[in-house]
Amino acid sequence: MFGSTVLNFAGSAVTAPVANSLLADNFGLPTNFVGSIALKPVISDFNLHFDWFFGFDKWAQAFICKLI
Repeated sequence: MFGSTVLNFAGSAVTAPVANSLLADNFGLPTNFVGSIALKPVISDFNLHFDWFFGFDKWAQAFICKLI
């Protein structure tokens, strides 16, 4: 998303920030903050199916017979 797996942050009071660093002030960090974070995204999924069947044959036949 940002062209790299490492995001560098530098506050507005830092005199020599790392190239292409994000402004730390915008993320609620102190103005003298210098740091980085490494992102290693992983895609995983889990499917949980709630497929089930409950037969109402006995109840439905009794109900249909009473209607007729």
